[in-house]
Amino acid sequence: MHYPPVLVVEDNATTREVLKARFQNKSIPCVEASDGFTAMRLLKQQSFSLVLLDIVMPGMDGLELLRWMTINGIKTPVVAMSGSLMCSGINYAHMAQELGAFWGISKPVSDDDIAEMESLRVPVMQSGLSSAG
Repeated sequence: MHYPPVLVVEDNATTREVLKARFQNKSIPCVEASDGFTAMRLLKQQSFSLVLLDIVMPGMDGLELLRWMTINGIKTPVVAMSGSLMCSGINYAHMAQELGAFWGISKPVSDDDIAEMESLRVPVMQSGLSSAG
């Protein structure tokens, strides 16, 4: 089995670099997207074993990207993250799970969170891409 890279969608460059390094320290290849639109383009072009998705971003936010993934039949596992999963009475983690995310985590993402995400990664089967519906 072959595992495609993890897609990290995060608007903060420093946080993105830290997450990329954490995955690479576990020998997990990682592709970065700084916004939802870039992530959408990447998801159209290639398979990913997991999407680690910031919920609150300028432009297309994580919830919009999750909706787009669902509508387009992209079944790649998603873990939603935010600096605050509950803000102004809105439970972002719950909303993300309703849209198909496996779970929501708070930033900063811990090494334990990364280890748990490893079990969610989906391999590419020999017959084709795993993330397309």
